[in-house]
Amino acid sequence: QPLEAASCLERGGLIHQAIEIYVEEMEYESAARLYAQIDQHDTARDFWSRAIDKACQQKRFIDAARIAQVELHDDEFTLSLLATGWTSQSKEARNCLAEWIELSGSLGNHDAVSRRIESLKALRTHADRAEMAAHVLGQVAHRYPDDTVKSQAKDAARVIASAQLMRLNSNRNSRLWLDRLSELEPDDQLLQRDCDRYHDQLIAPRQERKTATIPARSDRKRSLIPVSTWNVPNDQRIVKA
Repeated sequence: QPLEAASCLERGGLIHQAIEIYVEEMEYESAARLYAQIDQHDTARDFWSRAIDKACQQKRFIDAARIAQVELHDDEFTLSLLATGWTSQSKEARNCLAEWIELSGSLGNHDAVSRRIESLKALRTHADRAEMAAHVLGQVAHRYPDDTVKSQAKDAARVIASAQLMRLNSNRNSRLWLDRLSELEPDDQLLQRDCDRYHDQLIAPRQERKTATIPARSDRKRSLIPVSTWNVPNDQRIVKA
């Protein structure tokens, strides 16, 4: 196995030979690490960039952002990678949004986070994206370092959850959205009670009506319908059904 061979060469101090294999196998992150180890920092930086490009092509935006921040020490590039990951169809989209907000907050970019939160309200009619946004906003509402942004995130989460609850005909996750609302105020027992009552009185009956089924065919009464008659010997009449 080439990568096992490269690892053995690396442990044996044969760095250049190991690098050659890593490059051939497109293991750019490992190659960059070894170039940095032998103080060829410009070359290492080039291979870090290749590793980021590869990760983005594979929709591994969290890995790409990690390399940009840890190895290249480029916060703006890291933020741009996370923003791309959020707007992509990547399975990492939710985590990209959460990490973008966390990094922006640690850098003091509260205005940028505020604008991002405002833009998330537009997702209230897109169920899948709305769920991801509401989940992240719930975390922001409790953990973000700026109180104004925390309040804005809580309001945006309410807007998204309420919009989804108004679309009950096309939304089968009503319990999820009610939980999202109650999680915003975990100490508010009255809100939890109201959410439970809303679900029991309004949503559950609608879901029951939607799941009502037509009785199975075997449960229906069947009757024979005459369709034709004909003469047979001995003057008998037979009904054909």
